[in-house]
Amino acid sequence: MRETVYWLVGPGARVRHAVEFAPGTFPGGQLLPTVCNRWIKIPFAGGGHAESIIQRCPECTSAVRPHQPCEVTWNA
Repeated sequence: MRETVYWLVGPGARVRHAVEFAPGTFPGGQLLPTVCNRWIKIPFAGGGHAESIIQRCPECTSAVRPHQPCEVTWNA
């Protein structure tokens, strides 16, 4: 696991997933693998709903916790 994970909300999603790549380096709509082995689309800038979502994917949380990386909550 990398030193930093990013918690993001895909378009239309209700929970945050952890990814090991900085989402800002990819264009909106790009698919990224999550820590829980799913795929999530990078949201487009100005999506606006991500700030209110604080729930995290339990599978991602379990996978991330033992490694204690720096965790960044990322909103488009």
